[in-house]
Amino acid sequence: MRGKWGDCISFMLFCFAFVGIFISLELLLKNIFALINPKRTLALRPFLSDGSALILLAVRLILLFTILLPELFVIRRTFIDISHDRDFIRSQRYIRSNGYLQKKSILCTLVFSMLRFFAAVPAMLGAFGIRYFANRTSSRELTSLDLIGFMFSIGFTIVSLGMFFRYCISIAFAPYIMTLNPKANVFDACHLSVRLMDGRHGRYISFLFSFFKFVPLLVLGFPAVVIIPYYITSKIVFVKEQMNNYWQDKLPALIQRWEKYAR
Repeated sequence: MRGKWGDCISFMLFCFAFVGIFISLELLLKNIFALINPKRTLALRPFLSDGSALILLAVRLILLFTILLPELFVIRRTFIDISHDRDFIRSQRYIRSNGYLQKKSILCTLVFSMLRFFAAVPAMLGAFGIRYFANRTSSRELTSLDLIGFMFSIGFTIVSLGMFFRYCISIAFAPYIMTLNPKANVFDACHLSVRLMDGRHGRYISFLFSFFKFVPLLVLGFPAVVIIPYYITSKIVFVKEQMNNYWQDKLPALIQRWEKYAR
């Protein structure tokens, strides 16, 4: 990070501006929607009963996934280049001119999100069971069967949450593996991440907890332009140390070949 703070802060300001544009568009859409029909809101419940509103929601989600998700890949790649003292402008130019990489970044993010969602399903079912038996006991006298079901739901939810967090930690290296080698298979990257993280969950948790002392500063807002780059670059260094020989950055070779044949 020495000598690169200017690049990190300017890039984070660009990211905040990018997010600010999305928020501004959402607020503008909400106000236009309220002017057209004051009785209709952008809440989720009316969307489920209105066909035109569902189409509008689908368009918003498509725009979100096609514009915002590729930027996550760019951000991760940029900080890898900054932490290794490389020219990140070359990487950004290559990524934005390569439609395959943008499609692959969207696919990878969707796969990672779906894997986490499926891992969270048992915990959600357990939470539903807790709510069901809590409402059941509040509406009538508590029976032994209700008590058994309620206690089982609590235990099942706790165990499922533990398994969910463990799985999320196990595939934490997968996005970095895909960033280093975009042509790799996303499921192979997840499998390799699980292998590399075996027995190292405690180290990863300790690394995350080491940054909790900066959370109060994030409330102030402006320190985020320094804290977030510091966290991302520190995480890259941590991941590289844990991956050891498996850290094989193949994107610079792809960029060099692309620049050679693009002339």
